[in-house]
Amino acid sequence: MAGKKKKIDAILKRAHKLFDAQNYLLAEKEFEKARKKAPSSDIDEKLDICRQKTRSEKGKMLVKKGHSAIKNNALQEAISCFTRAQQFLDDPGLSEKIQELEQQLQVGSIHETAGNAEKSGDYGTAAALYEQIWQETGQQRFCIRSGVCHVKAGNEDQAIRIFHQSGTRNPFQHPGIHGPEGKNLLSPGQKKRSVLIPHGAILVHSHFFSQPC
Repeated sequence: MAGKKKKIDAILKRAHKLFDAQNYLLAEKEFEKARKKAPSSDIDEKLDICRQKTRSEKGKMLVKKGHSAIKNNALQEAISCFTRAQQFLDDPGLSEKIQELEQQLQVGSIHETAGNAEKSGDYGTAAALYEQIWQETGQQRFCIRSGVCHVKAGNEDQAIRIFHQSGTRNPFQHPGIHGPEGKNLLSPGQKKRSVLIPHGAILVHSHFFSQPC
């Protein structure tokens, strides 16, 4: 019994020393240890003070941890950190960041599914998924990829539609809509219609057509 009391006294001594030094984050941890072993109103009072003082510090630490998780491509962990940080910080930017990361996760999942569909030769499914990503992100490379998959699937009308929407000029000239022997995959009628795409549109590098996004 005496040994247990000595341990509690040692924990409380460290806690009070940290508290007096205004190191509230570490003091809180020590008071929590002490309360588990010997609850008291004095410890509860000190814990309340520590928690009030460390709210901002905890929030900033979680935000920093969240940004570190983003660098490591651990988006779910980053979302968790920013969500927890909202408990301590009144920062509207956190909600925006969480929404952005949730969209990235969703797009990443759809992108993976689209890539697998394209690799397996299910070009129609891949085209629809790439177009969905384009609609959600506005990134033109996915619009172009959708058009390429439509061509590979033999859906020439859909390919022309998506190329028009992407602003790509004369898409039938691009390597991605040529067969292995250099034969253009669009029919003469589709070629004639494709040149109606407005001038000044963006040209697309051939790697968009030879490789998945």
